[in-house]
Amino acid sequence: MDKRLITILLAVMVIAAPLSCRATGAAGKVESVSITVINDVNRGSAAISIIPEGGIEQQLGSVGGADTQRFTYTGSILARRFRLRAAIAGAGDTVSDVFYIPGGTGVSWSLRANYIRTTR
Repeated sequence: MDKRLITILLAVMVIAAPLSCRATGAAGKVESVSITVINDVNRGSAAISIIPEGGIEQQLGSVGGADTQRFTYTGSILARRFRLRAAIAGAGDTVSDVFYIPGGTGVSWSLRANYIRTTR
């Protein structure tokens, strides 16, 4: 009798485990987000990267001096905080404040003001 009960409990756990993973999987949902960078700082180009909190910095590309460039970031955005980094040759790095990316929005970053705003 005990063996039958243990078998039933194990079967219930095996069936329920994938269901609980699906319920919590939303935090890892992968989405694409448009990130516009306005290089209004100088005439040199800037290498742009995104830094997810607890994640790995990812290079997005570069934006020329006095230019605007749109990048696409594809990754998990839910429940995460981000920073952007602009590495400008001879001028050092500019790092944005921490920001969130609400679903269905994009991001715009002005280097001169170091100002982030989300866009629809």
